[in-house]
Amino acid sequence: MDRGRPGIYLLASYPKSGNTWVRALLEAWYQNGAVDINRMIHTTAIMRAQLFEDTLDVSPGELTEAEIFRARPAMLRSLHAESAKADWHKCHDAFLPVPGGTEALIPPESLAGVILIVRDPRDVAPSLAAHSGLGLDDAIARMADAEAILGAKRRQAQVPQLVSSWSRFYESWLAAPVLRMEVVRYEDLLADPRAHLRRILALAGLDGGEERLARAVEAAGFTRLRRQEAEHGFREALPAASAPFFRQGRAGAWKNTLSPAQVARLTADHGPAMARFGYAV
Repeated sequence: MDRGRPGIYLLASYPKSGNTWVRALLEAWYQNGAVDINRMIHTTAIMRAQLFEDTLDVSPGELTEAEIFRARPAMLRSLHAESAKADWHKCHDAFLPVPGGTEALIPPESLAGVILIVRDPRDVAPSLAAHSGLGLDDAIARMADAEAILGAKRRQAQVPQLVSSWSRFYESWLAAPVLRMEVVRYEDLLADPRAHLRRILALAGLDGGEERLARAVEAAGFTRLRRQEAEHGFREALPAASAPFFRQGRAGAWKNTLSPAQVARLTADHGPAMARFGYAV
């Protein structure tokens, strides 16, 4: 059975960095070469309001934002205690204390491992703008907001998430005292998805062989994911989105999208962190 090493494994990324694609690859691997983007049952999202309610037996709609944040560490500890297999969870929270407190929002002892998914912020900006219905300058400003909270308007499907800025998000996770971590750059995943899916699975003690990896990569190719979205929609897409969720699936598109001033702003905001991940500045 594909149980792997039991525990909570986070797929941690700043929004629009390839997290959903990694989830699709994992789903295709578990399903032996099949993936339904609207029913990815082998991964879930740590920010799901229903997961919060099921775990803590209280609706987040009955709590204030501060109360939700204070309860989230207990939620993750409970999930960790109940885990009997490798459980994959999408996460857009930075590794920071609970807002207004000192306790870690994501208790490191509750994690079996972290896949840290990173993408060039110059490509994140136009993708975030299209996904959120923002102008490019507004998306770039959001990426620099160290206090940014996703879901602050209490969206029904998600609890609030402490995203912070692009730089602070990744710097916080690189400093996190977690047991196991693999950094996966979106650009490297595009270049060799099979090799990096193998790395992701290995973190949780999973294998399955090369033929199974090949089937998963083929099933979760961007052309197929885009076709599914065009035919059936994608329930995780925001109503305000100005483009399909699965837009381009390529690296370096920012060169034809951002103005020199916008590139300079992103580099000024995030240059040290970009260099740390090998992005030329």
